[in-house]
Amino acid sequence: KLTSLTIPASVTNMGIYVFTGCKELKFLYMLSKVPIPFNYPDGVFDDVNFSTCNLYIPIGSKSSYQTAILWKEFKNISEM
Repeated sequence: KLTSLTIPASVTNMGIYVFTGCKELKFLYMLSKVPIPFNYPDGVFDDVNFSTCNLYIPIGSKSSYQTAILWKEFKNISEM
């Protein structure tokens, strides 16, 4: 039932299946200017709807997220 989540800039790694079951996620706030790379990208966002989940990122980092593995799948990427 998680609908919103903020990931602080101090997070530098995310494990496999970290968002498993997050079908209701609508707002994901990434505070890191650099997209977090994934060692194992399969399964990370399996249950997240890329069309309805809004990804909010720091100003000036949109082009990095739009080209990064998995992050580029989000249809709604906004700088904040």
